Amino acid sequence: MKRVLFFLIAITAANSLFAQLPPDYRFEFGVNGGMSTTTLPTGPDALYTGSKTTWSPEFSVRFHYNLTDKWQIGIDAGRSKWSTTGNWTLSDVNGQTLQSKQVTFNIADPAVSVCAQLNRMVGFRSRYKEYNKANLYYGISFGTLVAVNNAGSSLSAYGASPDPKLMYTSSYNYGYGIGYLTGVQIGLSYYIWENFGVNVELAAREAYVWNNDSRYGHANDEYNIFYFPMTVGLRYRF
Repeated sequence: MKRVLFFLIAITAANSLFAQLPPDYRFEFGVNGGMSTTTLPTGPDALYTGSKTTWSPEFSVRFHYNLTDKWQIGIDAGRSKWSTTGNWTLSDVNGQTLQSKQVTFNIADPAVSVCAQLNRMVGFRSRYKEYNKANLYYGISFGTLVAVNNAGSSLSAYGASPDPKLMYTSSYNYGYGIGYLTGVQIGLSYYIWENFGVNVELAAREAYVWNNDSRYGHANDEYNIFYFPMTVGLRYRF
């Protein structure tokens, strides 16, 4: 509770120190694309989390409203993919231990999120101060997400002696799930022209997901995961 009060006091002090002015433009629309990676999910048995993370494409569309020249609220809708890889030790029909094979764990394909954002902006004026030339911003996000998947798996042939035709699970998919997320972001928007600009953003988000995967005694039907979008984009304000 003391931390919350300290935060509120700090915000109040900041507002008193820095005058709030009307923004040059109230609305901002943007699209971003890039890459993201994740941590290993926690919650499921270690057999189904993998041991290495991967990089996947990240896309988002967002719409922001500038309350003042320093505060911004908005909505961000994003799409990503969460997957990891690991090795499973195989055995043949006689119980003989074989070489390990890589397995891909598709956690969400895709993960679709919609979240609200609150950003604190630090503006930079153009050379002759005609308009706001750039905004450095940092803020928080919270919202909901859908982890799309089919709780299926794919098989591949072992391809080596003593049993080249032995089939093993090479891809393991989690089930369909829903959940919520919280996160933080920091970015920079630079306006090439008064209404049009470019953006770069780094974010860190934590997602909590419940899904309908009933396999192996519901071993994977609840998990949380961190993911880290790193994107560039375009901005249009009006």
